[in-house]
Amino acid sequence: MQNSNDRPPEILITDATGNAQSLDKPEGTVGYEHTPCSQMSAIQAVAPFNEADTRQIICQVEFYLSDQNLPTDKHLLGLTGGDGNGAVSLNHICGFRRMRNFKPHRAIKEVLQQSAVIDLIDDGKKIKRRFPLMIPLRVAPEIDLERDYVERTLAENPHLTKNMLKPTGFEEFYTDPPISPQQYEQNRKLYDPDFSFTTRIEHAVRHYRARRKMHVNTLQVFEKWMQFGGIVMNPLVPGGGKEEYEGLSKVEIAAMTETHSVDDSILDHEDEHYVDFELVALAFLSTEFPALWPNTPANVHNVCNVMVNFLNFLLHHDACPEYAKQILSARRAVHEAEADLCKVPAADKSLQSTHGFNAACSVLHAEQYESSAGGSTWLTQHSHGLSVDDATAIFKTALVAFADEEQLPEIEARFAELDVVKERRALLPAEGTAARADVRSSSSVNGSASSGSHSASPYECQGQQVDHSENGSVHPSTGREQTTQTEPESSLNSRSPFSVILSETVGLEIIGLEVASDYASAIFDAVAGTIIQRMGRMHCRRWTAPLAVPQDLPANRTQLPSTLNFIVDESVLEHCEIGMKLEATVRQLDIGVCWLDEIERVHPKFYTTIPNFKVVKQSRREAEFLEDWFAARTEYVVAASSELHDMPTSAAVLGSESPSPRQE
Repeated sequence: MQNSNDRPPEILITDATGNAQSLDKPEGTVGYEHTPCSQMSAIQAVAPFNEADTRQIICQVEFYLSDQNLPTDKHLLGLTGGDGNGAVSLNHICGFRRMRNFKPHRAIKEVLQQSAVIDLIDDGKKIKRRFPLMIPLRVAPEIDLERDYVERTLAENPHLTKNMLKPTGFEEFYTDPPISPQQYEQNRKLYDPDFSFTTRIEHAVRHYRARRKMHVNTLQVFEKWMQFGGIVMNPLVPGGGKEEYEGLSKVEIAAMTETHSVDDSILDHEDEHYVDFELVALAFLSTEFPALWPNTPANVHNVCNVMVNFLNFLLHHDACPEYAKQILSARRAVHEAEADLCKVPAADKSLQSTHGFNAACSVLHAEQYESSAGGSTWLTQHSHGLSVDDATAIFKTALVAFADEEQLPEIEARFAELDVVKERRALLPAEGTAARADVRSSSSVNGSASSGSHSASPYECQGQQVDHSENGSVHPSTGREQTTQTEPESSLNSRSPFSVILSETVGLEIIGLEVASDYASAIFDAVAGTIIQRMGRMHCRRWTAPLAVPQDLPANRTQLPSTLNFIVDESVLEHCEIGMKLEATVRQLDIGVCWLDEIERVHPKFYTTIPNFKVVKQSRREAEFLEDWFAARTEYVVAASSELHDMPTSAAVLGSESPSPRQE
């Protein structure tokens, strides 16, 4: 039934909630007035809609954004930016009750192109008013914070989709919902204590996968971790329908559809394995993580977050209560390991410094820099970075600052042409033999040692004149006979009076960090502003790297002591911690000074390894293969020997007519 002015029934013109609205224009308003459907100009039908449906679509959508409806529609105001002038998703508009019958949506997009008051933007995905809303709002906008976040995130990251922004269960503060009584009973059936641990952990992994939405990065972490712990992903088998499962029990059906299972090699030798959540977690972070992902804060957080999330799931669903303490300990260890892993890149970078004492020793002595250093006093920017003169200055200054009383006479004899030893003696306290070491027992440097009360004299290390104080004490002569210098191993040793006597690739564990003493600090203060940086000492003990390649060296080449001291830059003291482990090539000079010639790997404090199931499985396969090979080889040799025993002589085989020596 139509009203007196021949417009469509008002029920066709509704607000966003489906309530009927009057089309009368409020008094005192400005902007465009909604045009009734019957008064609209000629409309061209768009398939699959007829002309009446096309007219009704335009009329309905125009009303949603009109001056009559928008100021009183708090829902649409929130969707259009709070002022009514923003864009709103066309799909959202098509979800309103009066628009649901019009499909497909792509045809609605073509219909709205005929509207005189609505603009389509973003390739027709959104619509907005062509003219701004100028009348006062009558209601407060209803802002959907979650929807607003999604829309802003999608606008800033076009490569994302709405599904990718849905909760995944890996959010920082995500917690599993409380378990209902029905869920509790279901869990008791899945995780019945009468079941073996392998059965329950398989159910837990399947249950966990169903409760989490995993993207590529989280899925890869979870699969690699499970595989490292002996749980493998089963190949996907296409389902054959209900008839395939007829006559099977629920347990048999679950076994057929299981996505993960404990590897057969573990089940066949279950008595040789034991459960240790903490050890497996730390071993995975020690060995698999650096091999699979770059050590960046984002990657470290992602891996540790997935691991903690799964451990929380096991606790929440009480999947293996007998290992609850282990899981709590593993969760705490992963949190601590996350902080330790983030410190490794900075420590590695500081140890790889190209302007410190170790680099200087390598330039002056090591063969690996011979091609880059050559015989020049300068290097290109693509080489190691230290010239021979700079390396010599750093090397001599470090020896003066950290040499002990037994090494001083040897250094004096080797560097007789320089007065560096006198400079060192001038800075010594009057008492002579003061305590020289300030070894820290903590894992961080709270500050460098302060300078002594005396002031250092000007000191230049580039072969220039040294201005000494006349009040410095003189070291008494030791009367030691000067030793004969051995022939250098490399032509580069001509830059230094010392020779390399030992070289070995070893594992090291940091056991102490020592800042510069007062007299060493005075020396570094005197050369402040030059290429020479403040230094300290790092104390290490030998450590056997589990995955290192064994070296078959003669006895005279493996004489490095069990405890080693290295002169390092102060940045190493800031970024390294006691307990960190290194794999490095160490070289030793004939005066007992050692340096880190090459750093191969830096490991965190918790570094540990286990013979995970992949290694054990491969070893078993190799053992079985060798056993079968030896058996087959033995059988072949026995058979070949019997054939040779019955075979005619070699001369007869060759067709010779002359008698063989055996026949003679």
